Amino acid sequence: NGEKEEAKTALERAVRAANAPVPAHLQLGLVAIQLGDRETAQNNKRRCNEQLPHATQRAATLDARKCKRL
Repeated sequence: NGEKEEAKTALERAVRAANAPVPAHLQLGLVAIQLGDRETAQNNKRRCNEQLPHATQRAATLDARKCKRL
C-alpha cells in the first residue's frame, strides 16, 4: 500500500491544475479504488466525464490539422 499511497499523492498533485489531463484523473480514480477511497474515486470519475468531451474535441482538432498537411 505504500507505493499506492505515494502514487495517489503524486496524482493528487497532478490533477490540481485546471487543465490536468483526463488520464491523470482516471489513474487517480483507479488508485483510490484500490485504496478503498470511494469518494476520491467518484470525484475523479466525475471530472473525467466532464473533461472527456473537451479532450475528444481537442483530439479531433489535432487530427484535422494533421490531415490538412497530407
